[in-house]
Amino acid sequence: MHTSYMLISDFQVIKITEQNQKIIELVFMEKDKVDRNPSFSIEDNSILLECKRQLLEYFGGERKDFTVPFCLIGTSFQQSVWKELQTIPYGETRTYQQIACSLGKDNAIQAVSNAIAKNPILLLIPCHRVIGKDGKLHGYSGGLELKKSLLELEAFGKDRNVNFKINK
Repeated sequence: MHTSYMLISDFQVIKITEQNQKIIELVFMEKDKVDRNPSFSIEDNSILLECKRQLLEYFGGERKDFTVPFCLIGTSFQQSVWKELQTIPYGETRTYQQIACSLGKDNAIQAVSNAIAKNPILLLIPCHRVIGKDGKLHGYSGGLELKKSLLELEAFGKDRNVNFKINK
């Protein structure tokens, strides 16, 4: 059985899902697609409470790495791509081509892009740090504006001109 929690912000809603005390999904949703009356209290779920705390610290410019346990479900290739994404340092970016090359699959840029698009745990697996080789932002399930804002948050930290107001 899994449990989900909705963290509502000014930009979107973050849906966090856990199963067996591990995060299995962290996705952005549009506000109008959210059940605003969850049937549980986050206070009863230590992993969701910890994930919420870490996300608030991240959006406040106070956290660079996440330590909540998670479980990734995907093909072996997807898993290898997602593992590689975890090596991209806070505040830095990599291109889809660089990810493919680091996996020893220089010509698998489209496959890497597809695996990144299927990342079920946004932010914890920082797919927002991947950009096109032209330096432009390409694809993000939360939208390109959000991707840009996340990169600005990481580039400028607390001094950024990005407002991630979370309604706790």
